[in-house]
Amino acid sequence: MAESSSADEIRNLRDQLAQAEATIVNMSRLVDTEARERTRRLEVELRQQENKENERARQHELEMARLQLQIARKSCKLRLKSGLHTNNTTRG
Repeated sequence: MAESSSADEIRNLRDQLAQAEATIVNMSRLVDTEARERTRRLEVELRQQENKENERARQHELEMARLQLQIARKSCKLRLKSGLHTNNTTRG
């Protein structure tokens, strides 16, 4: 009977060990899943931030191009006025 009791206890302990190992595996999977999800969210946030920064840079470049165009137009107008004024004074 003592042998039977010992065998039962060993079987019980092995069952508990198997359950504990299964729990550890499940918890490990859960942690891995949470870590992957957190990493994925961070990657999405990073891409969104990069997109915002790229858009700001494009808007800045566009504004600089507009300003350069305005300067070029004003410069042309001034040259034309200056040239017309010179032509009018030399003719008259």
